[in-house]
Amino acid sequence: MIWVSGADKNCVWFNRPWLKFAGRSMAQELGDGWTEGVHPDDYERCLETYVDHFEARIEFRMQYRLRGHDGGYRWIDDSGIPRYARDGTFLGYIGSCMDISHLKETEAALRERDTRLRQATSSAKLGIYERDIKNDRTVWVNDRMYEILGRPAQGSPLSRTVFRREYLHPDRCPRIRGGS
Repeated sequence: MIWVSGADKNCVWFNRPWLKFAGRSMAQELGDGWTEGVHPDDYERCLETYVDHFEARIEFRMQYRLRGHDGGYRWIDDSGIPRYARDGTFLGYIGSCMDISHLKETEAALRERDTRLRQATSSAKLGIYERDIKNDRTVWVNDRMYEILGRPAQGSPLSRTVFRREYLHPDRCPRIRGGS
């Protein structure tokens, strides 16, 4: 979806995909008409970002919810850049928007899963850690694991070297003794 504004901050053009998405006419969207579709919770932040960057004549990128043709709100990633005439005269902005609702939904689902995983590992009283084997680093350690090992959770990371040196008896784990 593409939009163009004039030097007065008012929008002067929207492409067909924008109008189709919004389910509105060009006349309805022109000027500041497009702002009628911005979600009330995002409205102030959205306009503040637009105006601040517009006055500074610098690129911007923001995310907000915009009402679609079906009346539901969709997350939009909107970026704009200043436009100039050949003689350097500031003409306004040109911008593009993408519907990123699927990304926001995925992020929310991942946050929910992470919360459930942390709650489950906490209530199970199990010491659990996750390692990135390829990059040889500890990704996550639950609080119970630190408690079992008698280490503060805010202390140094539970690296493979620390784990081997401080918690594994070399005679009990010959297969993993090698390496650092």
